[in-house]
Amino acid sequence: MDFRKQLDTYVAKAIELGATKATPVQTKDIAVDERVTLKCRIPKCFGYDSCIMPAHTLKADETRRIVGLYKWGSWSVWRCRLRHRSRQGDLQGARARLPDRLQVVNAVESAAFYDGHYLSVGFAAGSCKSTFCYDAECLALKAKSVD
Repeated sequence: MDFRKQLDTYVAKAIELGATKATPVQTKDIAVDERVTLKCRIPKCFGYDSCIMPAHTLKADETRRIVGLYKWGSWSVWRCRLRHRSRQGDLQGARARLPDRLQVVNAVESAAFYDGHYLSVGFAAGSCKSTFCYDAECLALKAKSVD
């Protein structure tokens, strides 16, 4: 199977697993902007600095450099209804959908890996706290502080 057909199967997989929309994209068309992290810091997101994502992940310049090593990817979009916004800025509708996004990105990355694209990588927006640690201490941050 040629790569373009494989890419179409990854797009279909993302939609099958819950993405509202997905499409192949050339990485040269992906903009990585430093201002995005401001949306996590001001107003402070529920997971910011209490878990590894997004405060302790790659910075924009590192992300831009890594994305530039690839030629193609798939881009997925999720629509979710925001139930309400609390005083802390916790968008509960988006928070509720985060586990789905992380699972879809992981599944698509895994499918590409098992098809022989061993350097495939997936990126997902948002905090990992609501998926992995919930209200417990972040194990990734705890391990990082031991290093």
